[in-house]
Amino acid sequence: MLLNRQFGLLLHPTSLPGPLGVGDIGDSARVFIQILKEMGAGVWQILPLNIPGYGFSPYSSDSAFACNPALIDLEDLKKKGLIDASDIPSTSFTLCKTDYGKTLAMKLMALRKAFNRFRNLNLFNDRHYSEFISEHAFWLNDFALFSTIKESQNGASWLDWPNELKHRQPDTLQRIQDMNSDSINFHKFIQYVFFTQWQQLKQFASDNNILIIGDLPIFVSYDSADVWANPHLFDLDADKNPKSIAGVPPDYFSSTGQKWGNPHYNWDNNRQTDYRWWKQRVRVLLSLVDIIRIDHFRGFEAFWVIPAHAPTAETGIWKQGPGESFFSELKKTFGLLPIIAENLGVITSEVEALRHAFGFPGMRVLQFAFDDQPSNTNLFFHHHPNDVVYTGTHDNNTILGWWQDMSNTQRCTVQKQMETLLGHSVTNIVTDMIRIAMGSVCNLAVIPLQDILQLPASARMNKPGTTDGNWLWQMTDFHSLQTQSSRLRSLALAFDRLANPVSG
Repeated sequence: MLLNRQFGLLLHPTSLPGPLGVGDIGDSARVFIQILKEMGAGVWQILPLNIPGYGFSPYSSDSAFACNPALIDLEDLKKKGLIDASDIPSTSFTLCKTDYGKTLAMKLMALRKAFNRFRNLNLFNDRHYSEFISEHAFWLNDFALFSTIKESQNGASWLDWPNELKHRQPDTLQRIQDMNSDSINFHKFIQYVFFTQWQQLKQFASDNNILIIGDLPIFVSYDSADVWANPHLFDLDADKNPKSIAGVPPDYFSSTGQKWGNPHYNWDNNRQTDYRWWKQRVRVLLSLVDIIRIDHFRGFEAFWVIPAHAPTAETGIWKQGPGESFFSELKKTFGLLPIIAENLGVITSEVEALRHAFGFPGMRVLQFAFDDQPSNTNLFFHHHPNDVVYTGTHDNNTILGWWQDMSNTQRCTVQKQMETLLGHSVTNIVTDMIRIAMGSVCNLAVIPLQDILQLPASARMNKPGTTDGNWLWQMTDFHSLQTQSSRLRSLALAFDRLANPVSG
């Protein structure tokens, strides 16, 4: 799939500079795209655009379809006359950690004013709005109703709602809809605004020859509109409690494994519908991005099943996933599948066979390469053109943080191996790792922006197995990145990765 050599940066939109403590998809995102073009990059990789859930994680959302309102650009709403300048909060944050909760609250207040003006102008009959509501009704109706009920239940999980709501009694749901049309329409309006703004940004990226790689988490949160509205698609008991939960066995990140808490799928029921819900999910995401990175790809071959009440992930077992039948159905619907498979962790020959059967690129992560084992497939001489090489991912430390956190013994081992392979002394671990990535035979190299800026561990995006302090890093401005532009362009030219040969 990845036929041309190029490179890109990994940065979630929440990490863009912004005055409200969270980046958005307005002018700041456009400036970033222009910088990507100037440095010769061809790809912007992001994390899931979904509404963050527990711990602000975009991988634990209350909807597999709905997108994060904190990313909405309020200036755009002002230009459209839906809010006034006085409606835009003036609070400015100077720390490099986002204040997501405060930003979301302020934006929702502004969005409520925009919604009221939208309604008063009778724009519910606008063709674009009507088309969006109709096109996305298959998920949007349930999500808006779910969100409205959840608010009325003070944020309680749907498992704890009154039985008539928990089990979706038709008469009760109809009464809720009739009595709360304003709230339901507000949630629909928020998604309309986001999707409209994102489509404009995606077109801007396309006009500047920048592809967007999005992220599809394999699992959804139990406390989500998806599980509430489609319980038959998940592995639940008669009272709709999860029978088992997802995670991974002990690995590089955790000696006791990772217990994610997401419910597993009832793959037999999904298969009987020809994976309709999954096809809808992929179709919506492909309208937002150009390429999909499937998180935890190995779960489609076999998945780690943890008893719902087990204290850790150590007591799980592997069960067979849907495998080829799943991707064959997607291929029937979408043809060529622009998918990157996240093949990290406990990867078997069966997982790799599934990936190769559909030609999906895999991932090579340089932080995992230097363990003094020449057979390590993350080492650059084991790479393949149809793969993606990363210095690190959103789950890794920054390169500088990784280097500084090593013991002296570990650092000496890594340094010795690197110097043997490179043929010169390691004087700057970050620039050497970036150069290795750029020189890889992988057609696509992706570098987290934190590594471009040579930032320490404090800029790390996520530490798996922990819930505090993750997903909150934010750039303060673009100055440091702009100073790196010419250097990266020179590297891209030297290693035949220049996606935008004409500057400006």
